Amino acid sequence: MQSPPDKERRMAKLNRSYPAPLPDEEAARNELAVEGIAFADVKKACLGPDGSLSIVMEDGADSWQLDMPQGGDLSFRIILALKALGFRIEGAKCPPCFSGAHSGKL
Repeated sequence: MQSPPDKERRMAKLNRSYPAPLPDEEAARNELAVEGIAFADVKKACLGPDGSLSIVMEDGADSWQLDMPQGGDLSFRIILALKALGFRIEGAKCPPCFSGAHSGKL
């Protein structure tokens, strides 16, 4: 029996990790675009200890941050979109992202 391609295996693993199904790539890019996030410019995404989401862009100066709980559903949709595009979401390992002092040098 053939093993599934890597992307298919990764997607199956991600679908087990999140209760909602991941969107397809086009829907994921559209979800990010609606919020003004250009996927090609995303450098890093981190989840804070309180569930806040921080996205650092390639130029380091622009970042997108969503605090919890007011951003709950939107944050979850953005996370699913990034995951669907194969992006890894970091845990609370980047305190500068959440203090507003991110230098852009990771």
